[in-house]
Amino acid sequence: DHRPPVAPELGTPSSRSARDELSSAMVRVAYREFAREVRRWDPVRVILSGDGFPRPSARHQRQEHSWGQDTKSQYQELLLRDTPSPMDLLSAHLYEAREQRFGSDSTAEELLRVSMDAARKARKPLFVGEFGANDEKGSDQARERLSSLLQAIERTRVPLSALWVYDYAGQDKVWNVTASNSRAYQLRAIADTNRRLSKLK
Repeated sequence: DHRPPVAPELGTPSSRSARDELSSAMVRVAYREFAREVRRWDPVRVILSGDGFPRPSARHQRQEHSWGQDTKSQYQELLLRDTPSPMDLLSAHLYEAREQRFGSDSTAEELLRVSMDAARKARKPLFVGEFGANDEKGSDQARERLSSLLQAIERTRVPLSALWVYDYAGQDKVWNVTASNSRAYQLRAIADTNRRLSKLK
């Protein structure tokens, strides 16, 4: 179902088979080799995958071909495994205030705590490279979700996070945040959170 598209006019083969399927092991090799090559030329800048959190059933899918929920330790194992050295940061995307994880209804704060615990063990900071709340179900719900996400980030002291998305006209309808549009409150909320976090050092 998820093989690459066929477009012979663009140079792809005229059909696809199992030989075109990528495994997680292949992706990890690519991550590791890419990071090694970057580090050869740049000893300073951080390297990360840009991935979101592993799926709630990622280990079960890989090993059992089932949608069973991974435990916290299984989740941590995958989060670390999918960030091979010399990658410097654990990467995550946070959009849901609650979701089914670890066999129960889990909060964003619980997910971040489990992730921060893994980050400490690996001595690699956690970077929530995307978080945000869109207006698809109205601005009131977006405000509530953003507040929940920011509280979770603050309470778990995630060291680095980035809003999705600032001043990106391509997502104007429900995601784009600017200093002058209807979602400008998100910038103010983030600034308030940053001020509180700066006092915790």
